[in-house]
Amino acid sequence: MPLVRARFCELLAEATDLEPVSGDMFLLGLLSLLDAMLNMPLQKILAGLPVDEEIRNALNGRPSRFRSLFEVVLDYETGTWEQLEQSCHAAGIKFLNDGFRPIQRRGTNCSSCSQVAGFS
Repeated sequence: MPLVRARFCELLAEATDLEPVSGDMFLLGLLSLLDAMLNMPLQKILAGLPVDEEIRNALNGRPSRFRSLFEVVLDYETGTWEQLEQSCHAAGIKFLNDGFRPIQRRGTNCSSCSQVAGFS
């Protein structure tokens, strides 16, 4: 699961203006499940890691340039479609509700969340 989430974060970043930091988004997705894997609070784990403040903030639910895109990933994973639409809007992603929720951002075509995540 951590690698799927990490890759989803990375691919969404590549389809947005966060493309230059898609590697950071991959790391964010990978680290986001460390608390469950290690059975420790995430804040305690992050305290011992040299992680960028933007990643740390996004993981802790605080404002960050990565947080809005991470919210899209979380909403897609949980199937909270109404919230996904709001998260896409906050991330600047055009949400099209015509079947399997294709997305498009600032002129960059991205087929769909399912294809971006590798579930097509």
